[in-house]
Amino acid sequence: MLLSRLPQVIRTIVVHNPVTGQQTTTAQTVVFGRVGIYDQVAKGFTSFGQWQLYENGALTDAVTGTWAEFTAPTFAGYTPSLAKVAAAMVTAETTDQTVEITYANNGQHDQQQPSDHNDSGRQAGDKSDQEINQPGDQNVVGNQNGRANQPNGDDQRGDGQDEGW
Repeated sequence: MLLSRLPQVIRTIVVHNPVTGQQTTTAQTVVFGRVGIYDQVAKGFTSFGQWQLYENGALTDAVTGTWAEFTAPTFAGYTPSLAKVAAAMVTAETTDQTVEITYANNGQHDQQQPSDHNDSGRQAGDKSDQEINQPGDQNVVGNQNGRANQPNGDDQRGDGQDEGW
């Protein structure tokens, strides 16, 4: 009797890190094997036994293996799509699986990556586009004249004329 091939059943868990934007991959592998009768004349296997779990360099009596439970890493201010991936019993016939874990922002973090340029393409900090904080109002972007850009037509000059934006 000879050992035939050793198929692997793999569960790949991909964690999408919401902080760095990188992916971390964890592969959980279960290996199976079986014995077969090799015919020297025919130059091939004539029969095979059942699939068995292959561990520590040898076949065991077990016909199933286990993918271990996986706990998703935590990131402050984010909720994982799956907090845990359950342990699972697998056989030699189990197909490979991929599990993707993504994260939802709990509203504590800005989804956009920091940039050296603002939406208008000017360098951040350029005096022609500075933020003016007005008490009791939302942030307003000021122009180079020092007046607030108000698209609602408010009178910013105090002369009774609508700015006309």
